Amino acid sequence: MIKDYNEIIKAINTHSITLLNFKVKDYAHYRNCKITVEKNELLNGNIIYWINVNLSTNEAEYVSFYDTFKEGFKLFRMGRKGSFTLKQLWDRIEIIEII
Repeated sequence: MIKDYNEIIKAINTHSITLLNFKVKDYAHYRNCKITVEKNELLNGNIIYWINVNLSTNEAEYVSFYDTFKEGFKLFRMGRKGSFTLKQLWDRIEIIEII
């Protein structure tokens, strides 16, 4: 199973994985996070990819990127601690499932 941050990002950006389920250790709010890669075929035959990030069960914390994951985007809002990117929290990320 892939565990390295750079390998995960490469797999997402090359669209070789379709689902990444994970949680942030010791932070209950982020216990059911998902990154999905969605393939869409347009009417003209072109294929586009959407990378969807959902950090909550009700899509209150949802963002979508076209084709590539934007590593600098601060996904996680942790109150007074501030906002963080996936890379900044990688040492606290526990991967549940990769498809």
